[in-house]
Amino acid sequence: MRYSILTRELVARRLGLGDFHAAWLTKLDEAVPSERLSEPDVHSLSALLTRLGVGHENAAEVLQTMPSSEHDPESYWLLERNHSIITACLAARDTVAEPLVGTENAIQELQAGISPDR
Repeated sequence: MRYSILTRELVARRLGLGDFHAAWLTKLDEAVPSERLSEPDVHSLSALLTRLGVGHENAAEVLQTMPSSEHDPESYWLLERNHSIITACLAARDTVAEPLVGTENAIQELQAGISPDR
């Protein structure tokens, strides 16, 4: 799959994202991907993980799960667009983040599920 032909619908289908994520995916689809985001160089990232004291097994797992436009285009699509939105908010000093649609209900359900009354 070529990364350049991904759409939010295709990303949702391939990652198994349903209606709960539709508003978030729409917002990501409207974001202009940042040209400043570049895929990390595996050797540089490996050296950084070593400097940070990350063990070899854990570092290997991190490297295997890093999104890439070539090996994991759907996750990279999400990363690239989230990066664009976050950096735009930081640049504008926007401190009001919009929650995902449905988050409040999910939190209430979680709290109800773990309350001692149940």
